[in-house]
Amino acid sequence: MAARHDSGRPEGWVVAAVALVFLLGTGVLGYLLVSPPRDPAPAAASTPAAGSPGAGAPAAGAADPRLDGVTARLRGVGYRVTTAGSADGTDCAANAYGQSRAYLGAHRCVGLRRALLEVQGQRGGSALLALAWVGMPDETGAADLKAELDRPGSGNIVELSKDDERYRNVAFTGIYYASARQAATVVTAEAQPIAAGLTAAQLKNIAAAAVR
Repeated sequence: MAARHDSGRPEGWVVAAVALVFLLGTGVLGYLLVSPPRDPAPAAASTPAAGSPGAGAPAAGAADPRLDGVTARLRGVGYRVTTAGSADGTDCAANAYGQSRAYLGAHRCVGLRRALLEVQGQRGGSALLALAWVGMPDETGAADLKAELDRPGSGNIVELSKDDERYRNVAFTGIYYASARQAATVVTAEAQPIAAGLTAAQLKNIAAAAVR
């Protein structure tokens, strides 16, 4: 009797191929279902204006290279220096007094950084040093602002000590004042004795060293 051929039953290799395709398909589908979508490319970080004291400003908790530079210069000539505080702002007129307030209201700055240092001499005596970096839109604006701030009786940037109860009663007289222009930024420094022992020459030198 002739052998019967079951034409409705696929050969073994066909079964294997179908199974392989099925497994591959389910594996790809499973990957797509469980894999999270890719994050889009991160947006570029914004950069402060070149004239702003905020340009290259440190992140929260990081060192401030300009303030570190002032501290290093003062320590280099024998003073002990303690940072008492620093703050950033954008409204310079609101943080100025005298005619400088009106001037900065009409000639808006692009950034402000203020700082406060306590400076002690080797043989006693100490002074409070108020610093301000004012960024203007361009170098011409910075040169004009420096001339305004340097003019006797024109006022100045409000010292950060006004917001600190430890130093609120320290009255800055403008005698030990210095300023400089650094590109489109004006930096000012004013020293005021808080404990007897520093000479007038030392106080002037402290302010001058701070703006170099």
